[in-house]
Amino acid sequence: MRGRALPLKATRSSGSLSEIWANVRFTPDLLAFLYYLGAIITYRMPGADIAAYTCLAFLLIRFQTLEIPTTLWWFFGFVAWGFVTMTTSAYGALSYESWVNVVKLFFIAFMGVNAVKTKEQHR
Repeated sequence: MRGRALPLKATRSSGSLSEIWANVRFTPDLLAFLYYLGAIITYRMPGADIAAYTCLAFLLIRFQTLEIPTTLWWFFGFVAWGFVTMTTSAYGALSYESWVNVVKLFFIAFMGVNAVKTKEQHR
């Protein structure tokens, strides 16, 4: 017997668009991350690598407030495990490019977790 799904309540945003944006604090790392996302999604804006490096630099400047949730720790373990298996494998040269892509994905997730915050989280 299957369980019943609970009915979803329809919620409406009570605020206007300006009230929603009022809760966003545009920090340099968030602006760099937004530019990076725009560059990789549209392929129209140059400088995605520079935006990513800029975002990471601004995040490292405010090192005390960085968060690394459990999911990212598991992801880091996956990256480390991939490095160990790549270096001990007979086909390490073939898997190097794939491992670098996974490392890039880890840093993108790290930037996303730490750059997107509300005003209350920045306090």
